[in-house]
Amino acid sequence: MEAEDRNALEEFRPYVLMMHTRGLAYKALEEKEPASALAHVNRGILEINAIFELDGKPEMTEQSEELKILRMLAVELNDQMPEDSILATRKALRQAIDQEHFEEAARLRDKLNKFSNAANQSHHP
Repeated sequence: MEAEDRNALEEFRPYVLMMHTRGLAYKALEEKEPASALAHVNRGILEINAIFELDGKPEMTEQSEELKILRMLAVELNDQMPEDSILATRKALRQAIDQEHFEEAARLRDKLNKFSNAANQSHHP
């Protein structure tokens, strides 16, 4: 019966993970740690992607409402990032590449490029 119950609840794992991730991110924001909040969100995105990959549903990485919510949160958090968040983003990028989550890696690469572009513009008025 336990295995049957577990299987019945398995479809809710991405939602539960998303809610847990948001909770961790908002707690980090309350503690004035936006880089930590973003790291939690990036980790949650990777974990949900891994669930879909393991379940043989890679198409869900684009369709998932849970991932859409976390990606939107990541965009909001990016606006609050201090300059040292580049290090956190690089670490998340390495993790995404190591885990072969190439769509997430591309998003993180684009984020690093935005940091570089912003830095270049601030040094060249």
